[in-house]
This record gives sequence, structure tokens and C-alpha cells, in this order.
Amino acid sequence: MSNWSRTIDILNKEETTRRIPVMVYLSIVFVIGTVGNMLVILVYFGSLWKLKGAHWTFIRAIAVTDTLACILIIPYEFYQQTHQLTFYSEWTCKCFRTTSVHITITSCLLLVIMSVNRLYKVCRPTKAQLSPRQAYVSIFSLEIVAALLSWPQVVNSGINLVQLENNITGYDCSFALTSMDKKHATIYSGVLFLGFLVCISALITIYGLIGHILRKRDTFKSKRMSVYRVTRSVVSVTTHKSTDLGDGTSDSENDMGEVNNSTTPYKTTSCKKQGSRRLTKIAFSISLCFVVSYLPSLVGTLTSVFSKDQTVTNNWTPAVIPISSRLFLINNIINAWLYYWLDKTFRSKVKKISSKLLLSKWRKVEL
Repeated sequence: MSNWSRTIDILNKEETTRRIPVMVYLSIVFVIGTVGNMLVILVYFGSLWKLKGAHWTFIRAIAVTDTLACILIIPYEFYQQTHQLTFYSEWTCKCFRTTSVHITITSCLLLVIMSVNRLYKVCRPTKAQLSPRQAYVSIFSLEIVAALLSWPQVVNSGINLVQLENNITGYDCSFALTSMDKKHATIYSGVLFLGFLVCISALITIYGLIGHILRKRDTFKSKRMSVYRVTRSVVSVTTHKSTDLGDGTSDSENDMGEVNNSTTPYKTTSCKKQGSRRLTKIAFSISLCFVVSYLPSLVGTLTSVFSKDQTVTNNWTPAVIPISSRLFLINNIINAWLYYWLDKTFRSKVKKISSKLLLSKWRKVEL
């Protein structure tokens, strides 16, 4: 028995050595994601808590989901890489794989409903918008849907027995080996993949419509401004002639009054449009990163389900395939940096927090 344990441990260490690139990737993602998402929570749940509205409610929900992904999913993934052949706890396997799927589905649904909210905001800006309370109800409903969709993972996942050299059996946290469980896992993975494609199609359609509407408004605005400039020129010429006739009104005063009365509404409207477009750009960037990062993961899931070969056939397989199938974690760390690049207010708050932390550390060093 001791000889068997020593052998399986040696084989597991060899497998772990081949997966060092994966663990390096997970470590980098964990550090960047944890720091970035904690900053998002500190800002949007702290100094920017005053920002109300459904959009900011969804942003905060996404921040919480990303943080949970970093502190729950990544440690589990790291543990799995170091126990690729010695993962004995079936309950732990089922629990964490189900949690991972639940967080994935939640992220997807949150992005879809946030995008729908942006579309309605762009299409019907003067109508009653989704309130923060309605947004919370929507998030709670999404959590229920995600729980229902992730529950089959409890049945499908389990300890996969891997036949190794010298008639040794390894224990891997994956899909069960029975034909019925294999069939269920295949169907379930196909349903998730189909749902992902539906979400991708919805996001592409939504932002396509938003882009079309914004382009139409830009065209209308440019035509309207052209008419406005022509009208203003005619009024200016007419006013100049009236002044020459001695109507007692200063030409400069007339021009200033015309400019102030006419351009102020345009400036106000322009500021509102810039703010709306900024939020739309942020929502679009988040959705785009989601699509790009999750597609390799689901393709890898389908490949692992349909693959009949349980052994490693190439030296690069233990490094490349696990990294590509875990690229979805980028979606959970990139949002903080998108906010930093695209949102000036968030960037200024982060700089203030960083300066305070550096100042406090400097004072401690002096003391």
C-alpha cells in the first residue's frame, strides 16, 4: 500500500510539474483580479455609492461576481492543478465545479440584462427607466435562474478514474465515467454552449442596434447644427443691417445674446449625450471581453466531454489546453481596468485611494 501511494504521488508531482505554466497564469490572474476588483468595490460601494440608477446597480453586481470568481474559483483551479491525479474528495469536486458554473451563468445573464437596459436607455431616453429596486429584483431573479441551470453540474461532475502506468489508477475532478453520466454531461454541456451562443447573439444584436441608433442621431444632429449655423448667419447679417439703420441695439450684445441663448441647450444636451455614450462604451467593452474570454472555455468543455482519450498524448497538452479553457477568468479581472481607462471619475477615485495608502505607509515608515 505504501509503494502504491509513493508511486501515485510521484506521478502526480510529474503531472504538476508539466502544469507549472497554468499555475503561473492562475497566480497572475488571482493577484491582478483580487486587487482590481477590491478597488472597484471600494470605489463603487464607497465614494461613488451616490451614483444611483439601474446601470450602476448592475455594475456593482458584476463587481461582486468578479470578486467571488477570484476568491473562490481561482483557488479551486489552483488546487486542481496540483492534485490532477490525487483529487479524492468527490463532494469538493462537485461543490466547486457547480459554483464555477453558477458564477459563469450569473456573469453572462448580468451582461445581457445590463445591455438590454442600455438599449432601452438609448431608444427611450425620455421614458421611465428601470429603477434601482427593479434592478435588484432582476438580479435576484437572475440568481435563481443561474442556480437552476447550474444544479445539473452536481450530478454530472465527479471523480474521473484515469488509468496510468503499472496498473495505477488516478483520481481527477472531471465528469463521471458511466455511460449514462457521460450522456447527461454531453447534453448539459451542449445546452450551456447553446445558451452561450444565444447570449453572444443577443449582445451583438443589442450593440448593433445601439450603434445604428447613435449613428442616426449623429447624422440628424449634424444636419440640425448645419441648419442652425445657416440660420444664425442670416440672423447675424440681419442684425448687423438693423444696427446700421440705427435701432439702438449693439451688434456685439445681439451676437452674445444669440450665442448664449442658443448654445446653452446644446451644451447641456451634449454633456448628457457624452455621459450616456461613456456608459454605453463601458458596457460594450465589458460584453466584448466576456465574449472573447468565455468562448475558448466552452469549446474546451465540449472537447473534454466528447474526448474518449483520458491520457496525456503530448508534452504541451497539460499547459496549453488548461490555460485556453481557463481564459474565461480574464473576464473577471479585466473590468476594473476597463473602468480605469474609460471612466475618469473612477480613475480619479483610484488615484486618491492609492495616494492615501502610500501616504499612510510612508508615515508608518517615518515613525
